[in-house]
Amino acid sequence: MRYLNVASIVGAAAIAISISAAPALAQDVKGPRYGGTLISVLPDDPPSLCSCVSNSFLARMVSPQILEGLLDYEQDLSPKPLLAESWTVSPDAKTITFKLRKDVKFHDGKPMTADDVVFSANEVWAKHLADARARMTAAGMAMEKIDDYTVALKMKEPYVYAINYLSSHFGPVVPKHLYAGTDILKNPANMKPVGTGPFKFAEYLKGSHIALDRNPDYWRKDAQGRKLPYLDRVVMRIMPDATARMLAMTKKDVDYQNYPAFPADQALKLKEQGFSVGAEPIAGIARISRVIVNQRRPHLGKPEVRKALLHAINREEILQKVGYGYGKVSIGPLHQLNPPYKDTINHDVPKYPYDPALANKMLDDAGFKRGADGNRFSITYVLSRGNVQDGSMAELMRDYFKAVGVTLEIEKVDDPTRLARAAKREFDLMSWGPIISGPTPDGLREHWDSKLKDVAQAFSNSGGTDNKKLDELLQKATVTADVKERNAIWKAWQKEMQDNVHEWYIFDVMIVSVWNPDFVGLPQKVWGHYDPHTFIWWKKGKPA
Repeated sequence: MRYLNVASIVGAAAIAISISAAPALAQDVKGPRYGGTLISVLPDDPPSLCSCVSNSFLARMVSPQILEGLLDYEQDLSPKPLLAESWTVSPDAKTITFKLRKDVKFHDGKPMTADDVVFSANEVWAKHLADARARMTAAGMAMEKIDDYTVALKMKEPYVYAINYLSSHFGPVVPKHLYAGTDILKNPANMKPVGTGPFKFAEYLKGSHIALDRNPDYWRKDAQGRKLPYLDRVVMRIMPDATARMLAMTKKDVDYQNYPAFPADQALKLKEQGFSVGAEPIAGIARISRVIVNQRRPHLGKPEVRKALLHAINREEILQKVGYGYGKVSIGPLHQLNPPYKDTINHDVPKYPYDPALANKMLDDAGFKRGADGNRFSITYVLSRGNVQDGSMAELMRDYFKAVGVTLEIEKVDDPTRLARAAKREFDLMSWGPIISGPTPDGLREHWDSKLKDVAQAFSNSGGTDNKKLDELLQKATVTADVKERNAIWKAWQKEMQDNVHEWYIFDVMIVSVWNPDFVGLPQKVWGHYDPHTFIWWKKGKPA
């Protein structure tokens, strides 16, 4: 299905490592220009179109087009105004006071005020969004109204990273008048969002597409005072099948593909057909291909078994065959290629190199001898059907584990089912695609916080990590103001993670994206595939 004309892309990087330049233009096109439709890809149906209630990367690829946060960010992740036009920090660092814009309206015409911000933070993020709840609970955070256009984020103790999590995908402001007094998780606005962003929800046909129209009343203007956004429409086609995605792009039915684990082999083929290709670590996200290990299982609950199975995995081969070399074999929970982590990475941690002979011995020593059929035990690996890289990685792992007497059964499911299985803890191993390790080292605090291991939500410590030393290090690092001291704490935290192998870190990912060079403004630089398409423009549009 084709909707208007060509268009291209969303995100990429905080550090852009281009593997091709855009083809030379047939003519010099002055810009920006208005008009055109951007057609991109979602690899599956999202569980929600509002990231206010879902940590899913699919929700976060859609939501920022429609809903906005208090802050935007520069390429170095320093904050800049969005719905908040200014802010001040108290001398004790326990209060951040935000002055809100007074010219912002929701898509239904209602004004955005402090009441919406306070409600979003206290009643939505803190209660229904796993990563926000982990941060807000740990620091004793709450949002308070000062007046109609002033709010204060108050903390019982300073949280050094509080300012980093007020973006449009981490902290979207929702309309209180549509959510108050309702079941937040079942509110119809989760699937038909009403926000303040550059695009308005138009339609969602499950299994087909999500369509968003230009918000003609958007409050934001570009540096020359021109109204934003430039595009007329954004269409996200839902395409779980990798072959269908590739075919759609070669036929020019799709202009842009960018999401975690986009297969690099397809990108290189598309480059030969004139598309632009980029590969970036993306500092705001810094994704790592990792496997969640359910430590509640009797065998996987033993650190020596988790270590043995990690020794059985040839991660360098996975990087080359699955990631096509775009990345680096992981040494822990932080992305080695991410410049903001340059002084934070601990290189002096156990690395668990590929060693099947050692893996066999360790499994024997742990008491899991081979049976008459040569098998020690079986484990089930649950992953998203739309993630080609995870599927290829799982198939390689099946062979690696077979060599050490472990049977790996692979289950590919749609994303809502995967999230439900995670919440119910119905898995042995699980992949969520490459998972963020940014914008701060505690970005995935909810994955490891012991207090959340019994909370029945997908991202609330699904692996069942119960390590009080980790909890103490996490807490101490997030309240320590001195950078050098804080980095030392994070290094101790990384060593504790690797000493116990609470998760398997496979490789640090370079996000590969492909786009039609008829569009300008790509790749985007801060959050990559979570960035709104506000500044993208089509070369065949009308001059602004």
